[in-house]
Amino acid sequence: MTHHKFARLADEFGLINRQEVVPELLSRASWGRAVRSGVLVLEHPGVARLSSYPSTTLERIRAANLACGTSSLIAGPTAAWLHGVSIPEPDEIHVLSENRLINAHKSNLVLHRPVHLALIERAERQGINITGSERTLFDVAAWSPQFLHRTFEHFLVTGDLNVRSTWRALFKISKQGRPGITRVRRMLNDWHLDTEQPKSVLEAKMLRLCYDAGFPPFEFQAQIGQ
Repeated sequence: MTHHKFARLADEFGLINRQEVVPELLSRASWGRAVRSGVLVLEHPGVARLSSYPSTTLERIRAANLACGTSSLIAGPTAAWLHGVSIPEPDEIHVLSENRLINAHKSNLVLHRPVHLALIERAERQGINITGSERTLFDVAAWSPQFLHRTFEHFLVTGDLNVRSTWRALFKISKQGRPGITRVRRMLNDWHLDTEQPKSVLEAKMLRLCYDAGFPPFEFQAQIGQ
């Protein structure tokens, strides 16, 4: 099978999931020859990239998503980055998966095995299945607490979360003993936001700084006079 024919089987990242094409569209022998000849580059067992496509962060994340199964979710700081949080591009890829992946650590994959994967809120970014904003925040708190405030500020500004909804989420899961709960509770106690939601990252950062400095409460967008 020629490179052109393989290209028709690949997704937008140049990836091919062996399970989806063998044996219906491609023989096992053809797959093996393509890997040996360099037409396909194995990213994980059963997931390969066309050699004509570049290896990028998005491609590596998508490959991990495919390798761990269709129900898997990219999570934690990796999901935060995909949500648009201003953090460095991930070196390690965090994945929630019920499946085990042999030698995952060699591909910088960090696998987490949730109790009820199907009940976890989901989102999609660029064709990649990721955790929703609420679960992403708590996973960041547990695994990468240095990005917790930045992640929360991002979701405040986008409107995906607010202080009240995050408190509700905290109460909902606090009895489950999840890691990161204490960090989120401490962060929320520092905010005390009973006024209007911040409209920008700068407002959110200013609020945190003012409370850290012990300034008295104040309102955003306060109206003075008539």
